Amino acid sequence: MKKLLLHCRVLRAGCILCLTLLLLSPQATEGDNESGDRWVYINSIDGGTLFADKQGVRLVNEDIVEFWVRLIYTKEEINKMIEDKKRSDFLCREVSQLKSEFGLKVDVSSHCKNRYTKDWDRLSYVLSLWRVNINHRTFTITSIINYTSDGKALSSEQHSGEYQPIVPGTIGEDMYNFAIKYAGKK
Repeated sequence: MKKLLLHCRVLRAGCILCLTLLLLSPQATEGDNESGDRWVYINSIDGGTLFADKQGVRLVNEDIVEFWVRLIYTKEEINKMIEDKKRSDFLCREVSQLKSEFGLKVDVSSHCKNRYTKDWDRLSYVLSLWRVNINHRTFTITSIINYTSDGKALSSEQHSGEYQPIVPGTIGEDMYNFAIKYAGKK
């Protein structure tokens, strides 16, 4: 009987610990991560976990809400990105060599910027600047910046892309809902 009671106490303590961890996980609470209350959990995807910056929500005009999104990469995604970066560097070197050997007039500079360095081994997350048009249910991403775990920017891209429709049941719709909630719309 004493063994059974001891076993029940251990199980109960384990259940309490599991329940506590579950309730404190980013999926269960808003902003419970390394940045305190600033970042709100949005969703998990194959490549990592998405958070949105509720303190930085800004109304560009009466229709457009702008905010930053942080994707914290999984280890698998980081490894894939590093391998892609190394492969891209190899191809850039090969094309550059062919250009010089054969006098080709091909511009690959835009594809060969932000080359692989050892800093890429510390890749941790990406920040992207989203703009959501509330009334037209569209979005665009205007800036993408990859960072190391200690906050060093590895690469930066600016976009002036067209707004895309928000498809139901997607991350885009999650971002739309976030924009409405934190911009005080509808």
